Amino acid sequence: MRLLLLVVISSFVLAGCDRTPASAKTAGTATLLIAPEDLIQVHTATLGTGSLITGTIQPDRRADLRAEVPAVVVAVLKENGEAVRKGDLLVRLDDTAIRDSLLSAQEAERAATRAFDQAERQFQRLNTLRASGMVSAQQLEDAEIHRNTTQSDLSAAKARVVQARQQLQRTEVRAPFDGIVSERKASAGDTAQVGKELLKVIDPRSLRFEGLVSSDALSSVKPGQNVAFRVNGWGSQDFKGRRAHRGGQFHSPGDPRLGTGARRRALVRLAHQGQRAAEGPPGCRRPRPAQRRLHREGGPCRG
Repeated sequence: MRLLLLVVISSFVLAGCDRTPASAKTAGTATLLIAPEDLIQVHTATLGTGSLITGTIQPDRRADLRAEVPAVVVAVLKENGEAVRKGDLLVRLDDTAIRDSLLSAQEAERAATRAFDQAERQFQRLNTLRASGMVSAQQLEDAEIHRNTTQSDLSAAKARVVQARQQLQRTEVRAPFDGIVSERKASAGDTAQVGKELLKVIDPRSLRFEGLVSSDALSSVKPGQNVAFRVNGWGSQDFKGRRAHRGGQFHSPGDPRLGTGARRRALVRLAHQGQRAAEGPPGCRRPRPAQRRLHREGGPCRG
């Protein structure tokens, strides 16, 4: 009997010491849930080597259109970011005074033509009479001098007409090549003196990357290298180009990114997709230069 009582008490004591929650007992059989953020995709890529350079993208072909005659701006027909074709009218200047000068020069040309024709006929008539001895040599010489003078006046009048026409053509500023208006610097009503900047036109198909390379990294930069780079605002999208040549050596203040000492300008001709880099990120129409990073082929540079 005493042995049975001890067994019963021991069983109760063991039951009281088991304090593990019931939920913990069932947790071991629960399914592990993994969110998409917990997954990392592994893929193969080419490891790039070479110098990391920061620079700007600039158009190789660009034109600063300036006023060639003093006049008032009548109309500016293109805005920033608009595409233009060669010969398109971009800016029209007031041509009233120049057109009046052209009309005056044309009238002077007609008068000089009539005077020369009359002097030429007089000279030919006296030349014929001189052969028969009816006029003196002095009269013939005077007629020849008058003919030559009127001929010079006619040539000067024609030159003034040509000059007036050229001035009239300069009141219409046209696109020198196919491209994009990158900067508008004039508005209707502005007084444009000779040399005033009106518009800037660039060709986005002729772009180049320009950056500074320290002398320590020149050995790794050679003409003809393929280059991969990224543009601020385009995220991880890569653009490609080809190394053109190294510019001249010069010295500049120390830059922690480039080190100290001599620098060389690095030029990279961009492939066709470089046009997209110049146009800017999606939603940005106007081409704008911004900082870019350059890297040798083998992998994109880090943004």
